[in-house]
Amino acid sequence: RQCSRISPGPVEDLWTPTDAEVDALENDLILQVARELEEAGQSPSPGGYYRQYAGFVIGGNRVIYVNGVDEPAIQRAPNPAHPFDWRTQAVQICDGGTITFGVEYDPATRQFSNFAFNGSI
Repeated sequence: RQCSRISPGPVEDLWTPTDAEVDALENDLILQVARELEEAGQSPSPGGYYRQYAGFVIGGNRVIYVNGVDEPAIQRAPNPAHPFDWRTQAVQICDGGTITFGVEYDPATRQFSNFAFNGSI
């Protein structure tokens, strides 16, 4: 679940994307993020996001959900009272605009859908 953008779903099942499937979407993802940033009137580097990938089955189709988080949000000094590892835990940031985004990718058609940045800054 996300608090500032639509979450994918309803999720019917889970699967693990292969390295090859993730590699196949990466170049197109950079172009998609660049377009979305330009439309939002922003100029951050489209490659400057850490990315998390999850395999969902939605509407009977396998979808790779990409959760992107701006590098500075991940690289902040850790809070010892709330240990967190972005490699194993889903990042959820409320609001923040272009700090985070989510998008669904269909590996069968190589198409992106439902791209959304978070709510207002």
